[in-house]
Amino acid sequence: MPQFKRERFQRMAQDRMLFRGRESFRLMSMLFLLALIGMLIFQSKNPSMWTWLAPGPESKPTAEVAEKPSLAEPALWMETIVPGPADNDSEEAEAAKEEFQAIADRQPLDIAEMPSYWRLMRWIRSVSFDEAAQRARRDILFTHLCDTP
Repeated sequence: MPQFKRERFQRMAQDRMLFRGRESFRLMSMLFLLALIGMLIFQSKNPSMWTWLAPGPESKPTAEVAEKPSLAEPALWMETIVPGPADNDSEEAEAAKEEFQAIADRQPLDIAEMPSYWRLMRWIRSVSFDEAAQRARRDILFTHLCDTP
């Protein structure tokens, strides 16, 4: 009878164990892999880790690039105006009328519309911000663009 009680006690103790042989190995390997993935994510923030992906000439930052402007001296911003025709040129306006016929409102962007958009980008780059702001209409709201594009 005492042998029976001992076996029963040992069987109950084994049933109460949280992890048996294989489960504990799986848990430890899962925790190890989780720690490894965490370290990889942490290391991926470092830009020097990605130099193998886009190799190029090793350029050290010059003193000009490396030095940051102080708060006392704000960096001066210069507007870049690209010389070229704008919408006030009659030939450009005529060519644009033909291209603008390809634009469809309330439709997904199509490849046929791209020349029109690129023409608009060239036009806006050829005038200054002040001139563009003076020529802009002030009576247009965002809702007008959504309702009647």
